[in-house]
Amino acid sequence: LSQGMILNLVSTQSTTSAHAVETAERFDGCYATIGLHPVHVFETFVDEKEGGNFMSRGEDFDYKSYLAKDDIFSIVYFPEIKLAAQEQGNWLMAKLLFVKNKFENSINQILAEPQAAYLAGLLLGEKRGLPPDIMDALARTGTTHIIALSGFNITIIALALMNLFNFFMVHRRWSFGLSVLVVILFVLMTGAAASVVRAAVMGILMLLAKQVGRLYSIRNALIFAGAIMVYLNPRVLVWDLGFQLSFAATLGLIYISPILQDWFISEKEEEGGNKKILGLKEILIATLAAQIAVLPLLVINFGQLSLIAPLANILVLPFIPLTMLAGFVAALGGLIFLPLGKILGWVAWLFLSYEIKIIELLARIPLAAINFKWSWLGGGIYYAILIWLIWRFNRKQKTPIERVEG
Repeated sequence: LSQGMILNLVSTQSTTSAHAVETAERFDGCYATIGLHPVHVFETFVDEKEGGNFMSRGEDFDYKSYLAKDDIFSIVYFPEIKLAAQEQGNWLMAKLLFVKNKFENSINQILAEPQAAYLAGLLLGEKRGLPPDIMDALARTGTTHIIALSGFNITIIALALMNLFNFFMVHRRWSFGLSVLVVILFVLMTGAAASVVRAAVMGILMLLAKQVGRLYSIRNALIFAGAIMVYLNPRVLVWDLGFQLSFAATLGLIYISPILQDWFISEKEEEGGNKKILGLKEILIATLAAQIAVLPLLVINFGQLSLIAPLANILVLPFIPLTMLAGFVAALGGLIFLPLGKILGWVAWLFLSYEIKIIELLARIPLAAINFKWSWLGGGIYYAILIWLIWRFNRKQKTPIERVEG
């Protein structure tokens, strides 16, 4: 049943399909991740137990409702499983997971750790292979979104597909259709998490706007994506933290970024300023806007706030598109001819190593992140004040005529 196991033995990491591992000399512990894919049908004989509530950060957490959002209503302990049939699952999902496994294996063969696991996070949203110390560093520096297949990653993929098809002179209509199809298949392959679905819907709407020659409204796209997702599964609104963070961050980009841009970037600078400095300022503004929007959710759920996130994102984000491109080309090369993939992998390794090192160094800085508690009441007051400030800013920006018309 194992689809692969990631092992950390005496500070080394390797991938194997073995069911048991025998170590020479001393044993320092083993970290294993086993993925079971939905390509089998089982007869199960189990003892079921309903998920109860438990205490989380001093508050009663409704674990039962949290599981219910994914249609999970029972927890199984020590199941007795008997294989009843094989290859009876969803044909499309089986093929997509096969492609994903091949791609992951190629990444693992052309790159060492932790670069391989980090690239799998960038391209596939896989976080299983990342060591705990790097996951902690990502959290402390506010860069976890990089490996979460956020709207940033999906937008890069969508635009890259369109440009690729245009480069090969594919008809515009076919280029759009193929790009949308690949994005949908990619979302299914990576598990269709709420945040990924939101990003994909908005990415597809962006491609559609380019196709029909219309202006893309990120506000309308967000409302449309949210309405579809809540209609399909109303529970995500309350119990899916990824959904909440994703939407809050996007709302921050829509409503808070213009306020910060008004403070940080002058009209003269916007029209004829240094493009590199302007680009770095835009990254800083986007990071701050997203941080301001998700702050209560992060503190309430994780009890931690990154103070160094703006600097970390400025130093890392500009390189992500090139890293994803270099990593994808190297992994694809590894699928075709392994030595070619290893040669191409050196370019990806340079970008990956730089980003990991920056994240680790910044995470070690004292007060890179602070820990404190916050109640939902405090979060509600925070958002009420924030909404009022945004309203005041927008009102000041309007002329008297616009106010009457609005």
